[in-house]
Amino acid sequence: MSTKPRVLFFGTPDFAVPILHATARIADIVAVVTQPDQPKGRGHRMAHSAIFTAAESLHIPVMTPEKLDGSTIDALKAFSPDVAVLAAYGLILPKALLDVPGKGFVNVHPSLLPKHRGASPIAGAILDNETVTGVTIIVLDEEMDHGPIIAQESIAIEPHEHRPSLERRCAELGAKLLEHSLLPYLDGSTVPRAQEHHKASYTRRLSRENATINWTDDTARIERDIRAYDPWPGTVTTWEGATLKILDGRAERYRASPRGKVGEVIMHDNKPAVVCGVDMLVLITVQPANGKPMDAAAFARGHHNFIGTVLTSE
Repeated sequence: MSTKPRVLFFGTPDFAVPILHATARIADIVAVVTQPDQPKGRGHRMAHSAIFTAAESLHIPVMTPEKLDGSTIDALKAFSPDVAVLAAYGLILPKALLDVPGKGFVNVHPSLLPKHRGASPIAGAILDNETVTGVTIIVLDEEMDHGPIIAQESIAIEPHEHRPSLERRCAELGAKLLEHSLLPYLDGSTVPRAQEHHKASYTRRLSRENATINWTDDTARIERDIRAYDPWPGTVTTWEGATLKILDGRAERYRASPRGKVGEVIMHDNKPAVVCGVDMLVLITVQPANGKPMDAAAFARGHHNFIGTVLTSE
């Protein structure tokens, strides 16, 4: 008979996959709970979550409940879990579910709690111009990202790093941290400590409204938006009545005189750049409507009327 703890695992996106594998190395995962299939890609075909696919490869039973209602909770109770591990599941858990495992729910949260509580901690760290973020393992309670801390470790945010890269590194760190801290928590050798709630900050849920670039903003802020909103909702502008995605860019000082119009595309060191409210954004990678990502300088060479035009937020 296995002496490993019986674990329910809750997760959905790619971020949770390394954490699932780490949990499987030290525990008996009796079931995985993930979000139902969602439409993906241009064809909007229904597809399993990343965690569904990973759990199948590990031969772990998977549940995809539409609601975390009484019948779902009763089904989870039947597994007699010692603890549950949660990593980016995507829904708030009801109190009745939190009480199912004897040692509660352990959450892998990608921020240095109590900073950046909420739905978008990795994007939030980039938007706030942080140079350091991290991962915190907490015991969930009824308030959002509020529970006591089991373990915490920091990680540097690299210059110009985009969200997918930072997310991958936080997932790897979270997997390592959970693997080292879950069993000590379960056997009582690690006692969770309360968060310093007076230092809490909160992130907002990302939406398509965040995607449109406002060229009157400070250039450094626009660059952070590009990095934080990659890959979704992305950052877009309007050129000649069509959407142009700005996939990568660098904030640089703008000293030319007379100053161009806000949103005007100019040449800077043989690269296209956009005049912003403060300084300019040198374009590195763009994606035209119905096109593929491409080098911004190559795009400008292929569209001779691009330099000198004004990009808008309309």
